Amino acid sequence: PYLRDALGATTGFGVLAASLVLAIMIMPIILSISTDALNAVPKPLEEASLALGATWWQTMVHVIVPAAAPGILTAVVLAMARAIGETMAVQMLIGNTPQIVTSLLSPTATLTSNIVVEMGNTPFGSVWGNALFLMAFVLLLISLAMILVIRRFGTRRV
Repeated sequence: PYLRDALGATTGFGVLAASLVLAIMIMPIILSISTDALNAVPKPLEEASLALGATWWQTMVHVIVPAAAPGILTAVVLAMARAIGETMAVQMLIGNTPQIVTSLLSPTATLTSNIVVEMGNTPFGSVWGNALFLMAFVLLLISLAMILVIRRFGTRRV
């Protein structure tokens, strides 16, 4: 309702509302895993930088953040993978209308919401049923790509 009243949208449902809710939902994941990655940097590494005369900011920028970068990138990729899986929150906010997005305030539909809504009512073997299975396969490929990216960042060392 706030977006509808403040921005003059017709319904309040749309890409902007769904994006804001997804951002709020994935932020704790990014923050907690990134904090763990930053705390996992060995203390002697930080102390050695400070002992060599680096300031606290130089130590953060040139030592701690690069050492924790694989963990931070892993946190971002995991959060994005979680955002892809948040079907119900997106379905309730995006409007679930099969149309191409023309603005951030216009309603649309996502792959996951199409699968959730349509799978139970579609005859097996029909063209639309096969399209739904293809949508699920595309989501599976995206998940596989996310897992491969996480493994790549996770195995990188400083």
